[in-house]
Amino acid sequence: MPRVLVVDDNRDILTACRLCLKHHVDDVLTLANPTELMGVLKVNEIDLVLLDMNFTRDSSSGEEGIFYLKQILAAHPQLPVIMMTAYADVSLAVRAMHLGAKDFIAKPWDNQQLITSVESALKSAHSQTVDNSSSSSTPTNDETPLIGNSEPMRAVKKMIEKVAGSDANVLILGESGTGKEVVAQQIHYLSQRSKQRFVSVDMGTLPDNLFESELFGYKKGAFTGA
Repeated sequence: MPRVLVVDDNRDILTACRLCLKHHVDDVLTLANPTELMGVLKVNEIDLVLLDMNFTRDSSSGEEGIFYLKQILAAHPQLPVIMMTAYADVSLAVRAMHLGAKDFIAKPWDNQQLITSVESALKSAHSQTVDNSSSSSTPTNDETPLIGNSEPMRAVKKMIEKVAGSDANVLILGESGTGKEVVAQQIHYLSQRSKQRFVSVDMGTLPDNLFESELFGYKKGAFTGA
């Protein structure tokens, strides 16, 4: 069972995290002063960090959280970090995940969302550890073969692993035939929804008047077979 460290200057948030996660992890450590963060990581074996983005000195920009995120990943590159903020900001989320955060939670959170995010980040970190120990590349399945081990392909695989563990909406861009659907399948395969169907819709062949019904269906009973 993993140990989680929660860093937030709001003691109510620390208590809420401990109560929410205590039945899902082995131990929940809490820290109200982020300046002590690196010392705590040095003397404790931590499997995941929940890190606030805004502390007393800087209540809304998120720069303090970004600073401590960089410190954590510089010293512990494989340690999963989930960012938390009361100021939901998409650009801030993208920046944090680009720097290496596993996920981004807006406060106040839904308890199940927090639990799912933590479990997904821990699962992803465990899978990466197993892969590294066996000296293998990013795992693929027969349906979504990602072939190649060049630097650009490794970067693509790393990004896929990051976004697969979150509920973020993902836009994949590229010329026809570059493998956008293969990447989408791999994200699905590594996600929490991997046991559900992967549904692909060719937007180029979808008439405008059938767009809504094709994607969302009809209300049951609207007509025969709906």
